[in-house]
Amino acid sequence: MIRHTGIVVDNIEESIDFYTSNFNLVVKSNMLEQGQYIDAMLGIADVKVRTVKLSDTKGGLIELLKFENLTQVFEDSFWRLTDFGCSHVAFTVPDVELCHRQMADSGCINVSDPQTPPGNKVKVFFSQTPKKFGGVFIEIVQEL
Repeated sequence: MIRHTGIVVDNIEESIDFYTSNFNLVVKSNMLEQGQYIDAMLGIADVKVRTVKLSDTKGGLIELLKFENLTQVFEDSFWRLTDFGCSHVAFTVPDVELCHRQMADSGCINVSDPQTPPGNKVKVFFSQTPKKFGGVFIEIVQEL
């Protein structure tokens, strides 16, 4: 069972707005975590991290993390979809064409126009969020 996907972000409020408005996720929890437990778990002394869990209608979770008291470097460079590490997060949406426009309007880089693979069961494209929203690749899928 997958529990959640964690994404470290630069601006927590803008990131909440981005993920809730584009993917109809709802905030399930929003807390500031600090103290001995979180310090020990992360191996960082005196850490303060805002964690916001966003849920879809079936219980799938995205966890946004903003480290409140650590310097985070968000360069303008982007990762590649083929780089090692977390590859992407996938969302099913009702209208892939609309989402394609919304991603571009939100400052994302769309890797391609929506494509229909052999079998004609889905329409799909990849988009990369700006670094302030985690810089992650998002796979957008519409079931046909």
